[in-house]
Amino acid sequence: SLYSLSIGYESMRGEDWTDPLKQACKNLGSSPSTADILTFFNIFGTHGLDKAIFGMKVTSSMFMEGGLQATAYQSILADAKIQAYLSGESDLGASAQLQINTNSELNGVKFSLSGRQVSGGLKSSETSSYCGLRDALDNSSDPALLKWTFRAIWSMPI
Repeated sequence: SLYSLSIGYESMRGEDWTDPLKQACKNLGSSPSTADILTFFNIFGTHGLDKAIFGMKVTSSMFMEGGLQATAYQSILADAKIQAYLSGESDLGASAQLQINTNSELNGVKFSLSGRQVSGGLKSSETSSYCGLRDALDNSSDPALLKWTFRAIWSMPI
């Protein structure tokens, strides 16, 4: 599962903002100088987080032998063990049950898997592990920020 966050700026009221931010906005007035605006932006920034999706991102490269029919390639991608590896559900290096090396052959197709990188983690309450990637993770339980949008501070109802 992924975690998501959405800031409901439209429903925020004056007391929801910090006093220093409210005071700085008040101090800007209706026609602030360029220097005052730049100072404000330097302290409070120009944008705030609007929406975010957190989770785990797994990337890997897969190289297959060329010159074969499409069905041969599809058989590799349909293999449950390969899908589990590419999706991050299992780790070929740590799991003896997969019995596939990162340079291997399946259904007559030679292939190699390389460059797998894992960012963040999604902790499973049933297994207390991170989608089978305990060895690949950096022992961090924090999910990675996968996707986000920002909102300009001047469009927030402060």
